[in-house]
Amino acid sequence: MRGNIKKQAVLVTITVIALFIMVDMALADEHHGRRAIRGQYAVTAETGCLFSPSGFNSSLQPSAGWGIIQTYSREGKFTFELNGTGSAEIFSRGIGLQYQIPQPPPNPPLSFPHFAGTQGITFDFTYTLEKDGKITIIVDPGTFISTALEGPDKGRIFRIEGVLTTNGDITPIVNDGAITPDGKIITLNAGAPDVYVINRIDAPQPTSYSICRQSAVLIWQHDIDHECHHK
Repeated sequence: MRGNIKKQAVLVTITVIALFIMVDMALADEHHGRRAIRGQYAVTAETGCLFSPSGFNSSLQPSAGWGIIQTYSREGKFTFELNGTGSAEIFSRGIGLQYQIPQPPPNPPLSFPHFAGTQGITFDFTYTLEKDGKITIIVDPGTFISTALEGPDKGRIFRIEGVLTTNGDITPIVNDGAITPDGKIITLNAGAPDVYVINRIDAPQPTSYSICRQSAVLIWQHDIDHECHHK
């Protein structure tokens, strides 16, 4: 009998402690208004970009009157950590439309044919996850690297520095989206038509600019093996 009473007492004590812990966690979650996720997600995305070496005017048109249109199909993985950080590795297939570069009269414009290519993309990010399911991913400045693997740009390495503001500052790239209640599916959208600042980092080249639209779906695959992940 005494053994049963002791077991019941221990069970009651554990239950009470667990309840206090749950209350503390709930209060902390309510106070911070954010949550965290951990694991690897497969991603599939569609992206289209308008490139303008001369930048864009206030109406978001290429300043020089011409631009380059490219569209991409992307796949890869996102890795999320509980501390609000993460990383992405993406393989991208792209095609570009023919374009012309005007020349001073009487010279005819330079004409470039349609083209295709592939790129490897990596970047690090931080994220916030709100209680209503909203998720925001912010790319760490200087980490968005695109390496051309095939096509006319093969071997070239580019870095997206961030978003150009109207006063000339550069701010991080931000993608907003939503996560399902079970945390298994995330949808992302590039949002407003931001102007990205692009530099080539393997060789000197003038800064160029682009405006992109993007939508992505992330599907949870598995938890993270930290020993393997950090090697």
